[in-house]
Amino acid sequence: MKRFISVILAFVMLFTVATNVSAVSDRVYSKSVVCEKGDRITIPLKIEGNSGFMGFAVIVSYDKDIFTPVSVSKGEMLKGIFNDSIATSSDNTFKVVFTGTENFTDDCILFNMVFDVADNISGKYDISLSYSQADTFKEGWADVNFNCEPISVSVSYVEPETEPTASQPEEPTEEPEEETNEEPTQPQDTPDASQKLSERIRTWVNDLPVPLNIVLGIFALPFAWIVLIFE
Repeated sequence: MKRFISVILAFVMLFTVATNVSAVSDRVYSKSVVCEKGDRITIPLKIEGNSGFMGFAVIVSYDKDIFTPVSVSKGEMLKGIFNDSIATSSDNTFKVVFTGTENFTDDCILFNMVFDVADNISGKYDISLSYSQADTFKEGWADVNFNCEPISVSVSYVEPETEPTASQPEEPTEEPEEETNEEPTQPQDTPDASQKLSERIRTWVNDLPVPLNIVLGIFALPFAWIVLIFE
């Protein structure tokens, strides 16, 4: 009985190991991507547990309202013919095709995809992967089964920083002029304007030659006194 149980346990262990190996064999995947809206992202598509391939055809599906494919480039380790259908695709998918001349068994990057992310969204989105069995093979044209996993892309929204508004320069305030109690000075009259007529007559007579001012003084001085009385 114990021998029978041991055989059963050994069989279960072998089955479990075989299942785990097949689960990771030819795993085609990429790590999750975190970006901001409006970003341009590059996604490296890798193969892990490579059992060997000589050619493949991977189909990439995406939400065209979220992602816009820009380009695809071949992984550096691959040697062979490489092509994609981004330029001719009319829907939300494109195909990436590779054909080599010998079996390739290393884990590596199959190709790099570049997408533009829409600038009006945020959330978590998937880019789906599948493959064409007829175009995925190894030496001897034997089929290869790619275990394709969806690629998770998390798009976050970051509030743009607002630039501080330039403060308007303060206009200089005019200080009110101080009021003074000083009375405005009256303009002084010139001597000719303020001098009385009688004084001007006497001055005029005195400025005449002596013989003449004596004669005119007899007549002009009484006239000057009369004018003085009425001024």
